[in-house]
Amino acid sequence: MVEACNNAIKHTDAHAKWQPVAVEVRIEPAQIEMRIIDHGPGFEWPQTAELPRPEEESGRGVFLIRALTDDAAYLRQPDKNVLVLRKKTASTP
Repeated sequence: MVEACNNAIKHTDAHAKWQPVAVEVRIEPAQIEMRIIDHGPGFEWPQTAELPRPEEESGRGVFLIRALTDDAAYLRQPDKNVLVLRKKTASTP
């Protein structure tokens, strides 16, 4: 969640800076769902994510998000972007 929030703040354009990045968290018995909502220009969510070369200083965000969640989806809407992250709870088989 921290990586996703940092990216949302970092990549928000000048016109959307007055709008906050919002975080919604829903805890259910089977999973935790987190939504990061921003108003920036958005980006194309890649189908796959690979680590960049070790000397690169950025580009690891999507890889980390995919590696640490059970499901991740990126929804671009006319007035906002929503990154949905889901992680099963320890009690989920």
